[in-house]
This record gives sequence, C-alpha cells and structure tokens, in this order.
Amino acid sequence: MQMVTVSALKTLPPLYSQDTKDDPIIYVKLASADESWVGYLTEGAHVGEDFVVFGLFVGAGRTWGQLSVKKLEEGLHNAGISAHEEASFHPAPLSRVAGFRRTRRTRLDA
Repeated sequence: MQMVTVSALKTLPPLYSQDTKDDPIIYVKLASADESWVGYLTEGAHVGEDFVVFGLFVGAGRTWGQLSVKKLEEGLHNAGISAHEEASFHPAPLSRVAGFRRTRRTRLDA
C-alpha cells in the first residue's frame, strides 16, 4: 500500500516556494497509526523517477528535511513504522497544525 497518493503529491507547491515563510502551509499530513511519527509536507517536485518532498518530520525529534518519497517509505519500513496519508486533512498553516512556527530551513539528502 502506498503511503501517500499521487493526487495528494500533486497538491504540493514547488520545492523552495515557501522558503521565506515562517508559517508555511502544510498540504499533506502523514502519520503512523499511533501518531508516534508524523510528517507534515509543505512542498514537492518530480525528480527523475521519484517525487521529492520537503516538510517537517516528527518522531523521536523534530526535523525539517527534503527527501524522496521512496527513501522516506524505505526508512519508515526499516524502522518498523507504518505510516499513511490522513485523507481528512485540509491544508493549513504550520502554526495551526503543529502549534509553532519555523525558525530555519534545513535540507536532507534527496
């Protein structure tokens, strides 16, 4: 089963389009069943055969990062985490969704 649908990925604005925003819009929310891991996606783009996303990933810590959907799915699978897209989620500012604003932007290897 796919973690996130193609239609949800298509709602993401281009990578780097929210760089200057302290309170970016979250377009897609991914979560484990018990919500011990959550991904808030803000941007994305096709890169070769894959789709690269940028967002806030919350688990043992809180990290902003950019990585491919394939690597994200593999990493979660290897960690024993099953995550899914929350279909009922509606786009909203980070401050409303997660309760804080971004202080700096960090990128992980795509």
